[in-house]
Amino acid sequence: MTDAERMCAELGGPMHDQAVELAENVLFMAAKLEETRREMEDQPPIIEYNNGGGQCGMRENPIYKTYVMLNRQYVNALRQLNDMLGVKIQPDEDADDDPLSMIVEKYRNGD
Repeated sequence: MTDAERMCAELGGPMHDQAVELAENVLFMAAKLEETRREMEDQPPIIEYNNGGGQCGMRENPIYKTYVMLNRQYVNALRQLNDMLGVKIQPDEDADDDPLSMIVEKYRNGD
C-alpha cells in the first residue's frame, strides 16, 4: 500500500479514488518543492539577461517564480486533502514537522 493509499484508507466510495489521486499529487509536489529548494540554494533571486536584440538588464530568476507557483498549488492541494480526509492538524509548537509530514506519519503509523 502506498503512502497516498494509507492516507486515504478511511474514505470509501468514489471519494476514496479522488483523495488518493490528490494525495499522490500532494506528495509529488512536496518532492518537487524540496528538489527546487535545493536548486535555488546556488542561484541568486535576480539574474542578468541579454536577449541578443539589444535588450538587457536584470530580471527575476525563473526558478523562484516556479517555486512560488508550485508552493501555492501545493498549499491549496494540501488544504483540499485535509478537508477531504477531515484531518485537523494541531502542530506541536516545538516540532519542525510540516503538515504533510504529520499527515503521512499519522497514516503510516496507523494512528
